[in-house]
Amino acid sequence: MPVTRIERYVVQYASRNTAPRIWFYDEDGQSIGQAVFVRHDSPLQPDHPRSLNYRHEDFANVLDVLRNESPVYYAFSGTNSENAIRSAKEMVGEGELVGERDG
Repeated sequence: MPVTRIERYVVQYASRNTAPRIWFYDEDGQSIGQAVFVRHDSPLQPDHPRSLNYRHEDFANVLDVLRNESPVYYAFSGTNSENAIRSAKEMVGEGELVGERDG
């Protein structure tokens, strides 16, 4: 399964009928692919090596992974396979640091 680290991304949330998209780029600024978010009443097309298809309601979830996890990878296994935007392994209980308290 080709897995490529995502270093940068661009979000487009258009004002008309265009599906929201997030484009992904590697460390050299080369395009890796995109995530397309279709509305629930539209058919979900098969994934392709450079295009992963999600439901519109998953937009915030994918954006959250991009904003809060590191590193993040674009993983494509095949048109009829489990493809994903995914994080690397993390330690259990790592959590987010909210701030330090004075002792």
